[in-house]
Amino acid sequence: MPTNPPLEIAFCADRNMLAAIHVAAVSVLSHAGGKVEFLILGENLSERDVDLLRESLSAVGKESKVRYHKLDSAKFRNCPKLSGSLANYYRLLVPEFANTARCVYIDCDTVCRADIGEARGFDLQGNPLGMCSEAPLAGCQDAKLAVRLGKIEGWYFNSGFLVFDTQLWKQGNYAEKCLNYSQRFQPDYHEQTALNELLFGSVAKLPKKFNLLTNVRVNWPLLRKPNSGSGCLLHFVDYPKPWSAMGRWVHPLGQQWWGEYQKTAHFRKNPHTPAPVQWDAKTRFGYHKALKDKLLFSLYERGVLRPKGVPTS
Repeated sequence: MPTNPPLEIAFCADRNMLAAIHVAAVSVLSHAGGKVEFLILGENLSERDVDLLRESLSAVGKESKVRYHKLDSAKFRNCPKLSGSLANYYRLLVPEFANTARCVYIDCDTVCRADIGEARGFDLQGNPLGMCSEAPLAGCQDAKLAVRLGKIEGWYFNSGFLVFDTQLWKQGNYAEKCLNYSQRFQPDYHEQTALNELLFGSVAKLPKKFNLLTNVRVNWPLLRKPNSGSGCLLHFVDYPKPWSAMGRWVHPLGQQWWGEYQKTAHFRKNPHTPAPVQWDAKTRFGYHKALKDKLLFSLYERGVLRPKGVPTS
């Protein structure tokens, strides 16, 4: 009988994301309905780093394979950095290294509670890329993009979950176009802005559950117990992250992420030590908002109140 080909899942990371990539990959494999091949793109990961990830995946008890490709970040040196890193641009090169006609990219700051194998059946409608919408274009936070496009209708997409038609992506030379765009315009939202502008009208809209933003209150009914995000890919887009300094206690879902982390070989053999917090206005705002959301989410789970922005069902 014919069998489905392995599902190819790509992650892009630097050493600051080692703990996160273990959680993301293990959670993907734990919920997969078949074999998964992981493609890791990075610049400074060691052979030991990759072997330790294989050890974490082996403990799941499902078939998987890991390939690592070392990149040179000099290609992206004129692009604006995200939290001091250029690793977010590596996703643009995923189709160059993919072995399959359709490849999925997932951000490392995620916990998967769904079978990503559904991505095989997504109808990309002849587009080179599928993404999950974040907000209507007219109300998105990327205000400069909305002005530049001069459009008020349509969707703004988050780049944390991407499904590539690898052939169409390469034929359109979109990686080079997005890099040139990022170097020229220095966009506030980095490669995400580039994807939204250069592929406007050429992106297939994917089910929201595959990129459920945890800091958006409209999603809280799916995150509260007993569901706790079941059937979804949870994306921790806010700051601090669950693995940031004090993030375990500050982030509304910090304890859930640490529960997943404790299952990994990285936790057992090389426990993550958060970097010291560099306090500035942006950092203080992030921690203050996280603490507020943690309190409100806790009260919401207990049925004490329904915070503003949370739907009734």
